[in-house]
Amino acid sequence: MSEITASLHESLEQLTMLLRCSICCSTLGSNGAPSQLPCIHIFCQDCIKQHLKTKLECPECRTPCTRRSVTSAAHVSKVVRAYRSVSKSFGVAPTIWNEDCYLTQPEVQCTQWDGDGMEDLLVSRKMGQDLTGWKKKFHEENVLKFNEADVARRKAEDREAEEEEEEEEKKERDIEKEKEKEIEQEKEDEVDNFPENDDDDHEVAKSPPPQTTEPTPTPKTFKTVQPPPITFRIGMDVLHETHGKGVVAVVKEKGWMKVDFKGEEIAIRSTSLQTIPHLEPLASPAPSSPSPPPSSSLSPKPASPEPQPQTTTTTTTTTITSSSHLPHFPINTTVEVQARTWTNINKPGGTATITNVTETPNGPVYDVKYVIGTLQEKNVDAKFVTLHKELDRGRRRFCVKREKEDIDPQIPNPDPNSISKSKESKLMSSKKRRRARSKSSSSSNPSPFQAPFLSSTTPTQTLTQPRHPIPTAPQISPSQISDLAFSRYSRLLTPRDNKLTYVISGFSLDNSDQTEATNEIHKLGEILGPDVQINKVARNVTNSTNFLITKATQNSSSNDGVFKAEKRTLKTMQCIARGIPIVTVDYIRSCVAAKKIVAPTKLNAINTIPTKSSTPSSDLGVFKAAATMETTTDPVNASPFSKVAVYLVGDFLTGQGGPKKDDCIALLNDLHFKVIDADWKAAKLISQKRQKANPRLTKSINHLVLLCDNDPKSFPITGSLSVEVNNSLFDEDNSFTKVVGVNWLFDSASCFKACDWGNYPPIDGGAAKNIWEICKDS
Repeated sequence: MSEITASLHESLEQLTMLLRCSICCSTLGSNGAPSQLPCIHIFCQDCIKQHLKTKLECPECRTPCTRRSVTSAAHVSKVVRAYRSVSKSFGVAPTIWNEDCYLTQPEVQCTQWDGDGMEDLLVSRKMGQDLTGWKKKFHEENVLKFNEADVARRKAEDREAEEEEEEEEKKERDIEKEKEKEIEQEKEDEVDNFPENDDDDHEVAKSPPPQTTEPTPTPKTFKTVQPPPITFRIGMDVLHETHGKGVVAVVKEKGWMKVDFKGEEIAIRSTSLQTIPHLEPLASPAPSSPSPPPSSSLSPKPASPEPQPQTTTTTTTTTITSSSHLPHFPINTTVEVQARTWTNINKPGGTATITNVTETPNGPVYDVKYVIGTLQEKNVDAKFVTLHKELDRGRRRFCVKREKEDIDPQIPNPDPNSISKSKESKLMSSKKRRRARSKSSSSSNPSPFQAPFLSSTTPTQTLTQPRHPIPTAPQISPSQISDLAFSRYSRLLTPRDNKLTYVISGFSLDNSDQTEATNEIHKLGEILGPDVQINKVARNVTNSTNFLITKATQNSSSNDGVFKAEKRTLKTMQCIARGIPIVTVDYIRSCVAAKKIVAPTKLNAINTIPTKSSTPSSDLGVFKAAATMETTTDPVNASPFSKVAVYLVGDFLTGQGGPKKDDCIALLNDLHFKVIDADWKAAKLISQKRQKANPRLTKSINHLVLLCDNDPKSFPITGSLSVEVNNSLFDEDNSFTKVVGVNWLFDSASCFKACDWGNYPPIDGGAAKNIWEICKDS
């Protein structure tokens, strides 16, 4: 009997291995009905569907399959059902009571009856239920504890927030109380400092007794001859003068204030940079003797000889002029106007330009025009006007001396180009053009090739100072241009950061020439060693490129100084714009023969690029660009195209024989053109030029070029742009707007100068060509 039981157990174990799904490692049918693949492997239906969502192959043999190739294995379902029944009867299969507890029945002894097996199953079920209940109770207790801790944490946070709010409110109340105390103290000080309420000042202001025999006027007579009190304003403080008692004034501004006590000057230190005019006291009854001023509030000055007091009672008129203490600015000065937002008054102020100056007894009054917007304001008091902060940085601060003299500082006229430079940048689309800045050279000694072209002959001048652009052709010879270009090339051909980057002009070299150039480059890399990494640029040229390899024409000769390339490509024009050397394969051979990087010569360095329009100005165009960049620290302003704006008209499709629009924009940015990306912006620029609405913007742009593509069927100059272009044709000066073909851009880049407009008519035979004919000679 035991042998039969052992054989049954062995058979059941084999069935267990055969009827197991290799994905979920459970018996087939646990996750859906058994399903079969074309490769006869069987899996659970849900398991194989989930697997085929990620990989369309069999998990066992990696045979490609799809969801449609899955079929139902009904014959296996019957075998699985019988296996489960037999295994449960013999107690070798796991009995699952719930999803959390798995219990396995012990082996059934041959001496047990069916009743004993049922008791074992009941015991196992009872144990599983107890374990599940204990887990549930433990989970509920944990949730309850977490909720209690969360409630306590929130209460503590609310309590801390309330305490912080109370502290802030308390601080605010303390600050308000301190402010009220300061205001009250200031009011008390003002009342105490007035001459009418100050006994000490009243005694100081008394005049000595008269030495004449004339009778002293009675108080009644004295009142009849007194003029009314004089009050004038300087800044935000009021000065008062009493009748016949001298002057006592306290000004809470920075600087020195001069007060005359019956002929004795005393300087008072305050917080104003303004001067106080000298005030003469009125005639007053003579007291017995003057008393010195209090030393606690005044710093005495050495006493001057006492003048003789007046003895008559005639009426005296005192004139007080404060205009010299207010700022005086000339017309067209850029100033800052303070904001005035008082009751029934709302003047925002801001940066403005003075248009008119009116002198009044109380000081100058200005008419201003604000820089932002079209708002104008008249009769602005000078006390609300200050010099613009950009012009006030280097201004000298003036202090009022103790002598009686007024200092009128000379205020320089502001540069109108230094204020609000954002209007022009908003009109242009390129972010690189907005962020272009002048970069100073790191070299401390000028190059020997640069010395003849520096404006100063001082021997201590360095390259950190601005250098002038390259002179025109009558001022410089072709040999000097070559020397400057080779000076730049010798620096750029040196590996930077142990990297040597090169570009091959694919359209200029055939397959054999490209292979030869690549082999020579590899030889040069072996000579330079593993420390120098050689890289090849596949697309656009960058500033890190060391040189470009192209092919020269067969009849090129250096006798006339012209060494021309065979073809012109976009990469060669980008190299011209950046001043990068353009060499032939012979230069690489010379480096390999010398076993180092050598300087190029006139026999292996390209200096001229072919153009569509035959013009002698294309000669040495490559060297002219390199020489210009060698003699300047500001390549943007030194570029001959920095004051030319370009708007691309058309789609610039490659099938029309021209480059892509993105390539044209990249070349325009490299040449420092001002690129306009919308027709309404171009129309606005023409309108502003015609109406002279924005002189600063139109002054920085000499020409607007409408660059047409090579499509003869399109003329997309429509809408507002067409209206403005047509209106500009009837102006006296119609040289601002130009319509040319796309070859004008490429020839200008090759010559490194703006070519003649009349040699580049647009392909369009309609309106574009008519506009070109009108504007070509202007």
